[in-house]
Amino acid sequence: MTPAKPKPDLAPRGLTRRVKRIKISETKRMPMLAAEIGGCVSLGQGVPSFATPEFVVDAVCEALRSDPAACKYTLQPGLPELRRAVAAMLARDKGLATDPGVNPVDEVAITVGAMEALLMAMLTLVQKGDEVLVPEPYYPSHVEQILLAGGEPVFAPLDRAAWELDVDAMAKIVTRHTKLVLISTPHNPTGAVWSEESLRKLAAFALDRDLWVLCDDTYDGLAYDGRRAFSLASIPELAPRLILVSSFSKRYALTGWR
Repeated sequence: MTPAKPKPDLAPRGLTRRVKRIKISETKRMPMLAAEIGGCVSLGQGVPSFATPEFVVDAVCEALRSDPAACKYTLQPGLPELRRAVAAMLARDKGLATDPGVNPVDEVAITVGAMEALLMAMLTLVQKGDEVLVPEPYYPSHVEQILLAGGEPVFAPLDRAAWELDVDAMAKIVTRHTKLVLISTPHNPTGAVWSEESLRKLAAFALDRDLWVLCDDTYDGLAYDGRRAFSLASIPELAPRLILVSSFSKRYALTGWR
């Protein structure tokens, strides 16, 4: 009698190591807990306290009603007219500096939120063995993106007197494996608006060490008390090494629209 063949193992295979490394950040855990507590004010996520401006709501509704293209796929880097408008905004608000002879529109791409842009940049620049300098305290999703790309986050503490960027602390921990500096300004999670002096010092440091700079400017429209965040995009020498990521979601309270 021929022995019966063993039944195939139909149990699902285990999760990947990259998924097992993911940790629920406190910024996600806090609103979950707050939702279970009546009258609790959650400070866990960056959600603007104001409503989406009426002119944005009206423009979107009008486009949906009158323009069939508003509900269709667009060109991959974004509509040319939208990219031109963003380039003009960056030139006006940040003093955008581009390579000579390069059309600023060609340096602008539209993504579905800043997180997609950040992840695309990380996967493009970082691979196994690369180190990424990250100011600490840090935004947890930034670190998870570094790990997803196979890189290693290396933390540089901020000057806690005013949560100011400390470039000297970065200089002490940079190695031959360092590929990228990842910052956010105004800073997430402290809310600090870093000085022009410290950001120019960071630019000089990155150029001297041949590092890329990935700058998350998501909160650039939420500086208060008359302060204005200085933008690394205004430094011409840094332009070839800088990826600037900005967003409409905080400035115009669009966090739930996606």
